[in-house]
Amino acid sequence: MPLFDPAPYEVSSYETIKFPSRQGNISLSGWYIQIAPAAPVVIITHGSGASKKDANVLIAAGMLAHNGFNVLMFDLRNYGESDKDNGHASAGNKEYPGCTGSMGLSGER
Repeated sequence: MPLFDPAPYEVSSYETIKFPSRQGNISLSGWYIQIAPAAPVVIITHGSGASKKDANVLIAAGMLAHNGFNVLMFDLRNYGESDKDNGHASAGNKEYPGCTGSMGLSGER
């Protein structure tokens, strides 16, 4: 028996989105779960070597959505379905513009 059952946090619908990083010509891939237009948006990023498809990201997104939050999760540059420029992580030096780009996107929703 698993120590944690993620089934209660499954989300049945989401929107696939693309948005620009605020640095360079990088397009980032994300999933947006809208619960209510006026609800707050929580932005989730993944850890090194992961993507928006990581179980830790998906479980957190489901927990937030089931508690009334809109959720934006996305792949950082060089990860998952986002654009690759050199295929290497840069310890946040090049990834943070993706986070600030996602904040601009969430403000448009």
